[in-house]
Amino acid sequence: MGLESLEVDRTDLNTLNLNPMRGLWDRLARVLGNIPGRSAASTAIVVFQVGMVLSIPTSIHAVPDTLATDRMVSVEATFTESPPTITLRWDQPQPSTGVFISRKLKNDTVWDDTIATLSGSATIFQDTDVVAGTGYEYKVWTNPVQEGYVYAGIRLPMVEDRGIVLVVVDNTQSASLEMELERLRNDLVGDGWEVLWEEVSPSDSVVDVKSLIVGHYNSDPARMNSVLLLGDIPVPYSGNFAPDGHSNHVGAWPADCFYADMDGSWTDVTVNNTAASSSRNDNVPGDGKYDQNIIASDPELMVGRVDLSRMTLFTQSETELLRQYLDKDHQFRHKKITVPSRALVRDGFLSRSEGFAQSGWRIASLVGIDNVTAGSWGDLIAENYLWAYGCGSGTYTSAGSVTNTQGYADNTYQAVFQMLFGSYFGDWDTTNNFLRAPLCNPDYGLTSCWAGRPNFQFHHMGMGETIGFGANLSLHFPPYIMGSRVRGAHVALMGDPTLRLHPVSPPGNVEVVPGSDEATLTWLASLETVEGYHVYRSDSMEGPFQRLTTSPVSGTSYTDSSPPAGDNVYMIRSLKLEVSATGSYYNLSQGVFSEEIIATGEVPLSVVAWDLYR
Repeated sequence: MGLESLEVDRTDLNTLNLNPMRGLWDRLARVLGNIPGRSAASTAIVVFQVGMVLSIPTSIHAVPDTLATDRMVSVEATFTESPPTITLRWDQPQPSTGVFISRKLKNDTVWDDTIATLSGSATIFQDTDVVAGTGYEYKVWTNPVQEGYVYAGIRLPMVEDRGIVLVVVDNTQSASLEMELERLRNDLVGDGWEVLWEEVSPSDSVVDVKSLIVGHYNSDPARMNSVLLLGDIPVPYSGNFAPDGHSNHVGAWPADCFYADMDGSWTDVTVNNTAASSSRNDNVPGDGKYDQNIIASDPELMVGRVDLSRMTLFTQSETELLRQYLDKDHQFRHKKITVPSRALVRDGFLSRSEGFAQSGWRIASLVGIDNVTAGSWGDLIAENYLWAYGCGSGTYTSAGSVTNTQGYADNTYQAVFQMLFGSYFGDWDTTNNFLRAPLCNPDYGLTSCWAGRPNFQFHHMGMGETIGFGANLSLHFPPYIMGSRVRGAHVALMGDPTLRLHPVSPPGNVEVVPGSDEATLTWLASLETVEGYHVYRSDSMEGPFQRLTTSPVSGTSYTDSSPPAGDNVYMIRSLKLEVSATGSYYNLSQGVFSEEIIATGEVPLSVVAWDLYR
């Protein structure tokens, strides 16, 4: 009898009390799941227990057994509301004598004592000591090098105030992109940000740019948490190291973390090295390149960079590439780009014990274990994914077994958030650099990072956090297993750090009809099922906005019975109960605005109203 006719269901095994066999089940599933040409959904498994052969139909998915998955645990979470329970499920890639569960709150820096010790074959844990509205971060681990993380919760509250973001714009691009930049500013305000704005020249010094950032931070350190570098913003360099391990690449690397660190001591006095193959990496005392291999102190700010200069393999100019990026940033925020919640992993380093691709497999905490699959980078041309991870032997413009910059010029690789790893291109301030290439595609490639040294930690995005939050965590020491080059000065995020994982369809066509002492707002409904709408008011498009509704409006109209005289800007946001791969949270859409001049006590002769995003 061939394997083709024998299939076993994990659920039925549990029903038959074959739990002692679950570890063997997982191992066999992985081995057979890696047979070329066999999909995980149709893998045939033979299970022996006390002389029995079970033949039970099922559909399964198992994380493949590789050196990357041997160094991590894929985890997902589900929940029930009554009684409040969070259930963790994981796919364990190697046998273990025990599985341990630790828990902490989001902003805690150490894990609580172990809350559960389970058998090595366990793949599920239920936490009943939870409260709706509180987020919990879990670590599932089997030994000092095999851990998985998930951030979970039940009905976490909506976030209206995301803090202050400083947008630093290349002043050689600002005039040409005036409309797109104004739209970006409004999008940020509409997502709950207070927006500060600076324009700098590509020829400015990094010290001057840092001074602008520090000045804004010191004005409100409690609220300022993000910086978006847009255009050819001066690039800090630091270190005398080669995070990719190549002796001809030892020297100073680009170090945007310099802009993230508000109080560290950065020096330029000790390193004296001109031996790198590129003079760009030279670092000598007093040259404006810093000595530090690691960030001088913990980063206070999330920093992301959209620098599309010198990407000459693409037919568009730098200005047009930036315009295209701002367009897709806007489209994604407003859910005009729809992408299934799934991830693709292309591991070109299967023989490397560091397990670089674990950053890709950890995305299970954001899309679910069953929705992360191994594949070819070419699959992204035909199908779209929310996440993609690819690694392989690199050059400045390529990663072996993945693709190259020319590939991005010739094709659109349809993944919104991308992680790449390989030699050389993590030093991203080069012509046609591969790490920056995803940002040059239309519609997709909103962020990119060099994930492998260290690993990146994005699991909080499953409950509404920004990608910048995860990139910032990736510059810290544990509580996470980070791999090598932890806190390295080279760690950087390409793309907008304020982006979130789950955009909500906003309302449309907001209109305001003023009366003698009131203003009536109407709008078109969101294109998806939502809890309702919140209404906000400000005297300026820049905010701050005051919420007028105590609970979401279920319909598509609202009357402001006491608008102040003068200029009033109204903003409407959809509110959705988002159910993700790790729990549920209240998720606000982008705000849609309508501006009116309201003269209390009289009806104005003319009314100006518009849908800002039409």
